[in-house]
Amino acid sequence: MRKHLLFVALMLLMATLYSHASDASTMRPDLHKVFFLDVQHGYALGSLPEAEIVFKTSDGGKSWVAVYQRKPALIGIYFRNPDQGWIVGREGSILSTIDGGKTWSDLASGTDQDLLAIASNSDREIFVVGRRGTFLKSDRNGKTWFKQAVPTVVDLTDVALLPNGLLQVLGRDRLLTSADFGTTWITHGPYRWDTLFELAVVNEKTIFLNSSALLQTRDGGNTLHLVHLPSNEYVARVWVTDVKTEYVIVGRVTTGSTIHLSGEKLPSHSSILKTTDDGQTWRQLLHLQDKMTHSAWLKDIFFVGDHGWAVGDEGTIVYTEDAGKTWQRGRIP
Repeated sequence: MRKHLLFVALMLLMATLYSHASDASTMRPDLHKVFFLDVQHGYALGSLPEAEIVFKTSDGGKSWVAVYQRKPALIGIYFRNPDQGWIVGREGSILSTIDGGKTWSDLASGTDQDLLAIASNSDREIFVVGRRGTFLKSDRNGKTWFKQAVPTVVDLTDVALLPNGLLQVLGRDRLLTSADFGTTWITHGPYRWDTLFELAVVNEKTIFLNSSALLQTRDGGNTLHLVHLPSNEYVARVWVTDVKTEYVIVGRVTTGSTIHLSGEKLPSHSSILKTTDDGQTWRQLLHLQDKMTHSAWLKDIFFVGDHGWAVGDEGTIVYTEDAGKTWQRGRIP
């Protein structure tokens, strides 16, 4: 009897391991960042348990190929032109390519803090922000990086450089602005919201900020107010295309157990909303729902003119060529 029980237990263990191995072999990466240079050429960052992966498309998001993978996590991406780009990530990681993503080089950042966002403005300097007040600035070729002082030690979560040269840096509870590329700063805040993680800039006065609820300032950051959306769900991302037109991703996801169990239900859903009156009214363009998996959980959105792309968990990519009127699915290998 005892041997029988041991045999049954062994068979159950082997079945569980096989199930997990089978799940891993068919697992698609969770995509969390997307960036496009033009309507044809773009990149997406994704994660699997064993690696972080960079994907590239040359056909507008219809199909994608993996061009690089590594550890630790890759978080932010920026391309200056079809050949030259950078990726930032955990533990001070900065990667650079000069051949359109075929090869990547590690650059010395001078910090081991997680780097969370990167921004530039054409051929000018490049800026990177990260945890514990980390602010880095590069020369124009992006090969050498320098630490620069900012008037805070809170996590810096996003950065934007406007066409007029105004630099905007988002902290967890404040907005920093600089008119001289980071030599001197003006601090707006601290605000009563302390989980800010995204900037979407209309102009130097009108800015959307994301703290999983959508906020807006119309006076350059002196005051913030909540933007009312059709639902009170989590705001994953916001994107500004012009003075009046913005897109947001809202949704909800079930996280489940710490260790994913085979067959465990982890429902998710997301909607892409659009406003053409600066946030006064919103309409739903797309709704994804999955009662079993995270495949309907969208995390990032990017637009070039009327062409837009949204990415999410389990390799989900959707794209539009008509400003969101219709959407199609892309393919991650």
